[in-house]
Amino acid sequence: MDPFALFALFPALCSLWVWHAWRRQQFSPTTHVLGNVYIGGFFSKEKQWTAVLDLTSEYPVPSIDVTQAAYFNIPCLDNVDVPDYALREGVRFIDSHCKAGPVLVHCAIGRFRSARMVVSWLQHSHGYSEREAWQLLKRLRPHVNPPINM
Repeated sequence: MDPFALFALFPALCSLWVWHAWRRQQFSPTTHVLGNVYIGGFFSKEKQWTAVLDLTSEYPVPSIDVTQAAYFNIPCLDNVDVPDYALREGVRFIDSHCKAGPVLVHCAIGRFRSARMVVSWLQHSHGYSEREAWQLLKRLRPHVNPPINM
């Protein structure tokens, strides 16, 4: 993040980081979805990840040591639907790394952005309907935040 932007956004970022720290206490760090794919939050470090797909835009540094795993950041805003181009890139990244070992798909706390990406991956790579994918994810990780009509 640009130093000037970090300075200008510092108060908002601090409150966001405090809120995320509080919310992390309420949710499991990671959840196994299917095969080698896991969903989690920014601080999901309990495994040695082969690859990490980071959907955060609010953290200035990666959540892991980027020399230890393939790392790809697609900055997405929280509480806004993940853009189609990001879903395509993310699914491609997951597919290209999941055969080699565990892949973590994460956002700040693993409720919406990462869930949307995993749903897209389940649809594209495993033939799930959108409803089936959300139902599976909701069963595995009850605190995900599906769209209202799901």
